[in-house]
Formats: sequence, C-alpha cells, structure tokens
Amino acid sequence: MFVLAVIACGVIDYKKYIIPNAITIPLIVTGLMLQIYQQNWISILFALVAGTITLMLAAITGGMGGGDVKLITAFFLWAPPVDTLNIIIISSIIGIIWGVVKKIRAVGWEKTRDGYISKAILWQAMGLKGLENHGLMRHDMVPFATCMALGVVFYYMYVYMVWQQLK
Repeated sequence: MFVLAVIACGVIDYKKYIIPNAITIPLIVTGLMLQIYQQNWISILFALVAGTITLMLAAITGGMGGGDVKLITAFFLWAPPVDTLNIIIISSIIGIIWGVVKKIRAVGWEKTRDGYISKAILWQAMGLKGLENHGLMRHDMVPFATCMALGVVFYYMYVYMVWQQLK
C-alpha cells in the first residue's frame, strides 16, 4: 500500500507539481498508528526529528514544497530509517541527473557547461532560493516526489534481487 501511494504521489507531482494532502496525511496517520501499535517509539521520534529537519531545510532553501516534507515524514514512519535514507540518497541522485539533463535539453550543452554547471548545479540539486539569479527558472525544477517514487522502486527491486540470491 505504501509503495503504491508513493508512486501515485510521484505521478501526480510529475503532472501537476503538487503532492495532495489526501494521500500524504493518511500515510502519516497510518504510519504513526502502525508505529504506536508496534510500540516503536524510536521510529516515531526519528520521524518527527527527520520531518522537522526537512521542514526547516525546505523553509530555509525554498527548494521543497510542503508535500515533499510530508512525504519524507511518511517514509520515516513506514520504512526503516536505513531504507528511508538509502531511498532519499537514490532519489537525490535521480533528481540531480534529471535536472542537469533537463537544463541541457533546454539551453544546450555549451550554455549549460559554461553557465549552469559551473555556477548552479548545487543550487538546482538543493532547490535554493534565488534561482533566477543563477540562470534557473521555475520550469527547470524537478518534481522530487517523482524521484522518490523511482527511488522506492529501484531500491526495493534491488533489495528483492539481493534477498532472492541469498535464499
């Protein structure tokens, strides 16, 4: 159920650049109920701390929307912290590659190499405010929930393949 909800968020974010509360809030509530039922207080604390840190980084940088923050918080409630961190790393790499390729397709390699990569690749990856000053526009942004959906699929496919080999 969780993976399907994340994939749905990814598709919606790709099409509309929004992650609906109708999906993220129930994910958080049910994940919280699951952790309470299992009396896993450490996971609850970890999810609250991770969600707060993500929210603060999003507020400072302006690079993530509230839906991304809620989805990351749901990740920490539904998946083990190690899985969640691995998925976030994979998703970030997908987002960086997607952003660079998108920029190359928009302005060409020469402009990208001379201006964009040398000045703003980290700004794009982190989504920092003031993007217009670095040659980035709103349409250059990458829907991170889509990257997270791809990250979930790649990570759990990899884990499943490794698990099958260990049998």
